[in-house]
Amino acid sequence: MMGLGGMRQVNAALNYLLENRFKRVDAPGDDEVARTFLFFRIWPGYLDLLHLRAEDDVTAIRSLAGRDDRLFDDRNVVWRAEGPLVGVVGELRQVPAPGLPGAPSRPFTAPSHLCVPAASGFRERWCGRPAVRQSRRWR
Repeated sequence: MMGLGGMRQVNAALNYLLENRFKRVDAPGDDEVARTFLFFRIWPGYLDLLHLRAEDDVTAIRSLAGRDDRLFDDRNVVWRAEGPLVGVVGELRQVPAPGLPGAPSRPFTAPSHLCVPAASGFRERWCGRPAVRQSRRWR
Protein backbone atom coordinates (compact mmCIF):
# COMPACT_ATOMS: atom_id res chain seq x y z
CA MET A 1 0.00 0.00 0.00
CA MET A 2 1.26 3.45 -0.93
CA GLY A 3 1.88 5.94 1.84
CA LEU A 4 0.67 9.53 1.91
CA GLY A 5 3.99 10.84 0.59
CA GLY A 6 3.80 8.48 -2.39
CA MET A 7 0.24 9.57 -3.17
CA ARG A 8 1.33 13.21 -3.07
CA GLN A 9 4.12 12.46 -5.54
CA VAL A 10 1.71 10.68 -7.90
CA ASN A 11 -0.75 13.56 -7.65
CA ALA A 12 2.04 16.06 -8.31
CA ALA A 13 3.12 14.08 -11.39
CA LEU A 14 -0.45 13.96 -12.74
CA ASN A 15 -0.90 17.68 -12.02
CA TYR A 16 2.33 18.45 -13.90
CA LEU A 17 0.96 16.69 -16.99
CA LEU A 18 -2.36 18.52 -16.89
CA GLU A 19 -0.75 21.90 -16.16
CA ASN A 20 1.66 21.48 -19.10
CA ARG A 21 -0.77 21.09 -22.00
CA PHE A 22 -1.23 17.31 -21.75
CA LYS A 23 -4.72 16.03 -22.52
CA ARG A 24 -6.02 12.81 -20.96
CA VAL A 25 -7.92 10.08 -22.79
CA ASP A 26 -9.27 6.87 -21.28
CA ALA A 27 -7.76 3.90 -23.08
CA PRO A 28 -8.75 0.24 -23.09
CA GLY A 29 -7.17 -2.11 -20.59
CA ASP A 30 -6.23 -5.74 -20.92
CA ASP A 31 -6.45 -8.94 -18.86
CA GLU A 32 -4.56 -7.32 -15.96
CA VAL A 33 -6.08 -3.81 -15.77
CA ALA A 34 -9.62 -2.66 -16.52
CA ARG A 35 -8.54 0.55 -18.24
CA THR A 36 -5.51 2.70 -18.81
CA PHE A 37 -4.94 6.38 -19.46
CA LEU A 38 -3.17 8.04 -22.34
CA PHE A 39 -1.84 11.57 -21.90
CA PHE A 40 -0.73 13.46 -25.00
CA ARG A 41 0.73 16.84 -25.89
CA ILE A 42 1.04 18.12 -29.44
CA TRP A 43 4.06 20.08 -30.66
CA PRO A 44 4.76 21.26 -34.21
CA GLY A 45 6.11 18.09 -35.84
CA TYR A 46 6.13 16.03 -32.62
CA LEU A 47 3.80 14.36 -30.16
CA ASP A 48 4.51 13.55 -26.51
CA LEU A 49 2.61 10.50 -25.26
CA LEU A 50 2.45 8.97 -21.80
CA HIS A 51 0.64 5.62 -21.37
CA LEU A 52 -0.30 4.99 -17.74
CA ARG A 53 -1.22 1.38 -16.92
CA ALA A 54 -0.46 1.57 -13.19
CA GLU A 55 1.56 3.78 -10.86
CA ASP A 56 4.60 1.61 -11.50
CA ASP A 57 3.96 0.81 -15.19
CA VAL A 58 4.29 3.85 -17.43
CA THR A 59 5.73 4.41 -20.90
CA ALA A 60 6.39 7.89 -22.25
CA ILE A 61 7.67 8.82 -25.70
CA ARG A 62 8.25 11.76 -27.98
CA SER A 63 7.38 10.71 -31.48
CA LEU A 64 7.60 12.34 -34.87
CA ALA A 65 4.08 13.44 -35.82
CA GLY A 66 2.49 13.12 -39.22
CA ARG A 67 4.74 10.42 -40.66
CA ASP A 68 2.42 7.48 -40.09
CA ASP A 69 0.14 6.05 -37.43
CA ARG A 70 2.79 3.86 -35.72
CA LEU A 71 3.76 6.39 -33.08
CA PHE A 72 5.46 3.85 -30.78
CA ASP A 73 7.56 2.39 -33.63
CA ASP A 74 11.30 3.04 -33.17
CA ARG A 75 11.36 4.63 -36.64
CA ASN A 76 9.26 7.46 -35.19
CA VAL A 77 10.36 7.63 -31.53
CA VAL A 78 13.02 10.22 -30.67
CA TRP A 79 12.83 9.87 -26.85
CA ARG A 80 11.46 7.18 -24.51
CA ALA A 81 11.23 6.45 -20.78
CA GLU A 82 9.63 3.55 -18.91
CA GLY A 83 9.05 2.82 -15.24
CA PRO A 84 7.06 4.26 -12.34
CA LEU A 85 4.92 7.33 -13.00
CA VAL A 86 6.87 9.69 -10.74
CA GLY A 87 10.22 8.73 -12.29
CA VAL A 88 9.00 8.88 -15.88
CA VAL A 89 7.37 12.29 -15.40
CA GLY A 90 10.60 13.46 -13.75
CA GLU A 91 12.52 12.41 -16.87
CA LEU A 92 9.90 13.96 -19.15
CA ARG A 93 10.27 17.29 -17.33
CA GLN A 94 13.95 17.33 -18.33
CA VAL A 95 13.30 16.88 -22.07
CA PRO A 96 13.61 20.25 -23.84
CA ALA A 97 10.76 21.38 -26.07
CA PRO A 98 11.23 20.62 -29.76
CA GLY A 99 13.48 23.16 -31.43
CA LEU A 100 15.36 24.07 -28.24
CA PRO A 101 19.01 23.09 -27.77
CA GLY A 102 19.33 19.50 -26.60
CA ALA A 103 15.82 18.48 -27.70
CA PRO A 104 15.74 14.97 -29.17
CA SER A 105 14.99 15.01 -32.88
CA ARG A 106 16.36 11.81 -34.44
CA PRO A 107 14.48 8.49 -34.46
CA PHE A 108 15.98 5.54 -32.58
CA THR A 109 16.42 3.51 -35.77
CA ALA A 110 17.38 4.55 -39.23
CA PRO A 111 14.89 4.21 -42.08
CA SER A 112 15.05 0.86 -43.87
CA HIS A 113 16.19 2.55 -47.09
CA LEU A 114 19.40 3.84 -45.48
CA CYS A 115 22.49 2.74 -47.38
CA VAL A 116 25.10 1.18 -45.09
CA PRO A 117 28.68 1.32 -46.47
CA ALA A 118 29.98 -1.99 -47.77
CA ALA A 119 33.60 -1.20 -46.85
CA SER A 120 35.57 -3.44 -44.50
CA GLY A 121 32.82 -6.04 -44.17
CA PHE A 122 30.76 -3.71 -41.97
CA ARG A 123 27.43 -4.82 -43.36
CA GLU A 124 28.21 -8.52 -42.95
CA ARG A 125 29.36 -8.09 -39.35
CA TRP A 126 26.56 -5.85 -38.14
CA CYS A 127 23.61 -6.54 -40.40
CA GLY A 128 24.10 -10.24 -41.04
CA ARG A 129 23.68 -9.90 -44.79
CA PRO A 130 26.15 -9.46 -47.63
CA ALA A 131 26.90 -6.06 -49.06
CA VAL A 132 25.24 -4.97 -52.27
CA ARG A 133 27.72 -3.54 -54.72
CA GLN A 134 27.12 0.12 -55.34
CA SER A 135 27.94 1.97 -58.51
CA ARG A 136 31.35 3.65 -58.39
CA ARG A 137 30.23 6.65 -60.40
CA TRP A 138 29.18 8.49 -57.20
CA ARG A 139 32.69 8.60 -55.73
